[in-house]
Amino acid sequence: SGKRSMIYYFLIYSHTNECLFYKDWNRTSKRSDDVDEEEQLLSGMLIALKSFVTKISPAESSVLHTYTTSTYKLHYFETLTGLRFILTTDPKTPSMVPKLDAIYSSLFVQYLCKNPLYKRGDKITHTLFSRGVDSLIKASPYF
Repeated sequence: SGKRSMIYYFLIYSHTNECLFYKDWNRTSKRSDDVDEEEQLLSGMLIALKSFVTKISPAESSVLHTYTTSTYKLHYFETLTGLRFILTTDPKTPSMVPKLDAIYSSLFVQYLCKNPLYKRGDKITHTLFSRGVDSLIKASPYF
C-alpha cells in the first residue's frame, strides 16, 4: 500500500521515571484522560521490557532500541545518566534511534544541560527545545 509512515508522539523520562516532556503529532488514539497513569504504564512497561531483554540476551550487554507491534513501533534511546527518549511511529518506520540521539546531543544538551536556569529532573518547558524537537521530527522523511 502507498500509506506513508507516521510519527505519533515523543516523550522524555527522567532517571526517576518521571515524564519530563511530551509532544505528539499524528497520534492515532486520543490521549488518556489520566495522563499520569498513561505515562506510568509506559514507563513501567519499558523498565520490564529492558529487564527482559537483558535477561534473555545471549550477549553480555544488550540494549533495547526498538520494539514493534502490529499498530506501532517504539524507538528507545537511553543516556548514561538515565534519561530515556521515546518516540512512537507507524510499525513500518525504520529505526529512529539516531534521531533520538540527535535530539539529546543537539537539543537537550544545548538548551537544557548548558542552561543554568534548568534544574535536572524539572519538567521541560523551554520553548526553543520544543521548537527544535518539532523541527527535527518534521524534517524526517517519515513525518
